[in-house]
Amino acid sequence: MKKRYKGKTTAEIQQMVTDIVIEGLEKDLCPWIKPWESASIGGTPKNYNSKREYHSSNKIVLTSVMMSKGYEFNYWVTFKGAKDLGGNVKGGEKGYPVVFWKFIDIKKTDDNGDEVEKRIPLLKYFQVFNLSQCEGIELPEKAKKKKQGALKPIKEAEAVVKAYNERETDLTIEIKKSDRAFFSPSQDLIVCPTMRQSVEKAKKVKQTANDGKQHHYSTLFHEMVHSTGTEKRCNRDGVTGMNFFGSHEYSKEELVAEIGSAILGAKVGLTSERVMDNTTAYCKSWAKKLKSEPKWIIWAGGQSEKAVNYILEGK
Repeated sequence: MKKRYKGKTTAEIQQMVTDIVIEGLEKDLCPWIKPWESASIGGTPKNYNSKREYHSSNKIVLTSVMMSKGYEFNYWVTFKGAKDLGGNVKGGEKGYPVVFWKFIDIKKTDDNGDEVEKRIPLLKYFQVFNLSQCEGIELPEKAKKKKQGALKPIKEAEAVVKAYNERETDLTIEIKKSDRAFFSPSQDLIVCPTMRQSVEKAKKVKQTANDGKQHHYSTLFHEMVHSTGTEKRCNRDGVTGMNFFGSHEYSKEELVAEIGSAILGAKVGLTSERVMDNTTAYCKSWAKKLKSEPKWIIWAGGQSEKAVNYILEGK
């Protein structure tokens, strides 16, 4: 019976996944912003047979491929899935990895000489293809894009902030005139400069007031993601360990916060190109770090998704 996945090591799979994301970042394509919601067909990457969404780092990797290759839809199939839909993958097309953890039971000898069973996780993958790489498959109709008023995204962003703040009764969010935005784990406190400050700063660099408003929410979302890292919420070492600026864990936490902020921005409709340019430039700087730590993108993809789900749903 044919195996569903290849026999690569965990390190090899991590490197393969990271290389795809780095290729996109080096082309100034940031896979966790606008395309998740605005691809011509599909939005968030989905399996075309089941219409189920891909999650964690798979979402980042497949969107990276969609952007870098110029595919207009974010629907994917396995080789067998294409056959089941009455079509096939075009000759010479390359598949892309979808990763998953497989747990296996092994027997080990403990310190007392007794044989014990232990479950260990192994990272595995199988390959998928974009619909653009296939032929003979009936394609979905393109959804008509809804027109959005300039203030609608701001209202939706404010609703996310308000709901999170009301639910997390121990958390304090202070919007006040200040020089920096930060989250204090010891005080369970978010401090963020006012929207007026963001608007005034935007105008100084020839941007619009709406750009300034969206910069404000992007910054606030970043700190909200940090706040999910406390022990009673998502329990991330980058927050619970009170790590210093520039440390290994601090850097990992910053990557989670920036990805999470961009995902939240996409979900509520923050569409400012200036905000996206800032996020892309920030994330491009991670290409070097990812090259030296290929496991980060798989870890960060899962952690940022957990953080966003916690902010929106409390779980």
